[in-house]
Amino acid sequence: MNYFEKSLSYIFLVSFITFGTPSFAHKEIKKEAISNASACENVDDEFNIFFDGLSTEFEDHGVHCIKGHEDLSLHIHAYIKIYVDGVEDPIPAGIGLTDTCLAEIHTHKETGKIHIESSDATRSFSYQTFFDIWERNIDRPGYTLKITLNKKSISPTDFLQSTITPNDQVRLDYKETIFHHLRSLVGQFFFFFTKKEA
Repeated sequence: MNYFEKSLSYIFLVSFITFGTPSFAHKEIKKEAISNASACENVDDEFNIFFDGLSTEFEDHGVHCIKGHEDLSLHIHAYIKIYVDGVEDPIPAGIGLTDTCLAEIHTHKETGKIHIESSDATRSFSYQTFFDIWERNIDRPGYTLKITLNKKSISPTDFLQSTITPNDQVRLDYKETIFHHLRSLVGQFFFFFTKKEA
């Protein structure tokens, strides 16, 4: 295949993906944008092509969908690190991102960097809203929780009610309770014993 034929094939392929199967193209670009570390920080610019900002899927949490980096009046970041028994538990990439919406609160990478972006400079969000968008409960059965916000201890209730402000530094430390650990060991013992007997 010569250069001209290769060029025509490439143009046909791009046209087919872009116009023939927009849903497929959207999902593939979304997946690539999330997984490609070098592209993630600029991922909103790509989403301008696909998102019209009209989706209402996060409205129940008081969060709008945005088009991307167009006409932003608010753009701040907060940083959250989560540790379970001293081992980091990364916050996933793609929180607040669906096939039809880029939420005002979202993540690009598994770095704990939370993006707050809106066309309305007066918008504000609590940490509870972030966990709602994530669909994650801050409580973990069998674990104690210590939270620091900008290096100051804070209760889980006060933390969730706190407004996210620029460059917040948050750390959540979960520690397994002795009772939960012992119960896990007993469960493992009985599982091993019954499996051996069988």
